[in-house]
Amino acid sequence: MKKLFSIALVLGIMSVALFIQGCSSGQNDKQSTESEAGVSEGTEETLQEVNAISLWEGISVRQAPSKEGKWLSSITLGESVTHTGQSAVDSTDKNRGYVYVVLSDGTEGWSVDYGLAIDAKLAATKEEAVIYKRPDLLTVTEDKIPVMSMVAVEEE
Repeated sequence: MKKLFSIALVLGIMSVALFIQGCSSGQNDKQSTESEAGVSEGTEETLQEVNAISLWEGISVRQAPSKEGKWLSSITLGESVTHTGQSAVDSTDKNRGYVYVVLSDGTEGWSVDYGLAIDAKLAATKEEAVIYKRPDLLTVTEDKIPVMSMVAVEEE
């Protein structure tokens, strides 16, 4: 009898917890709808503009942070753009991240974050560069970066 009472008590507590969780999920839906529709929370004063370098050829710049947004322009491999600090997540497309960028011609729009090196500078190799698996001299590989290759430098 005690065992049956214990099981009923545990099931009752779990039911109440699930009910409370279900009631609060409406607030989460509102927040996710807001994030789908636009920019992540933050004031204009906290946003910093930084350079970003395109890692791929032809990255789309769109009017809205979604693959369904109107296409405005594309970014060329190695092109330097300004990242305004605004970001958004498209939860309808595998939680794809977007950042708001300004191109050199003044075009403004949303671009996928994985296609850009944020807060980086463009550089070119002056000589062949050896690639290491980790920052240790013993982890040298046979792979090399050829002369005059464009690279995005995040730290010096």
